[in-house]
Amino acid sequence: MTGADPKDLPQQRLIQYLEMATKAHEAARNPSADLQVRNLYAWVAKSWEMLAMDELDKMRTESGRERSRQRQVRSVPTRSRNESQAPWPRSHRYFDRD
Repeated sequence: MTGADPKDLPQQRLIQYLEMATKAHEAARNPSADLQVRNLYAWVAKSWEMLAMDELDKMRTESGRERSRQRQVRSVPTRSRNESQAPWPRSHRYFDRD
């Protein structure tokens, strides 16, 4: 059994880890295999599952960072097209008619 390529996208690695875990679980259920071999495959399956969980955690963390960045970008105040480019607000402008 081979591992996922670290250059792959996180989703691709996750899918590969889950596929490998499934294959190892199937091998562990083989009734004609020696008990030690079945136990080894069960251990390998658990290892692939743990790698998949780590990959999910990384994806969630990155997703949370991305949402945080998006919120920060949205919260930056911007001027609307109707606002003046003057450094002071319109409400403070007045004319002295004396």
